[in-house]
Amino acid sequence: MAFGSEMMRNIFNTFKKQSHMIILIVVFLIIEVYCDLTLPSYTANIVNIGIQNTDFNLITSTGINMMIMVAISVMATIVVSYISSKVSSSFARDLREELFDKILNYSNHEL
Repeated sequence: MAFGSEMMRNIFNTFKKQSHMIILIVVFLIIEVYCDLTLPSYTANIVNIGIQNTDFNLITSTGINMMIMVAISVMATIVVSYISSKVSSSFARDLREELFDKILNYSNHEL
């Protein structure tokens, strides 16, 4: 039991080194989700207001706003993918390093 809790503590300590990057991932995920969830309301405005009133200016401006939201969402997705790959590879490297150091401390009998 003590060995498992020690291992979990080491894993969380490894995560603490990357906490600022994990917070950044969460922020960009929130931006991405917000942009994705606003698109249906833009579509509803086009259909309910723009098409009913034949307001081409509203349709055009709403369409441009939708494209801007999609662009922001794409950029946030790219940033999340990049940062999360960096965090995961760094976490794996640190974990391998800790494991290697622990194995080096074993006696000949334990090996």
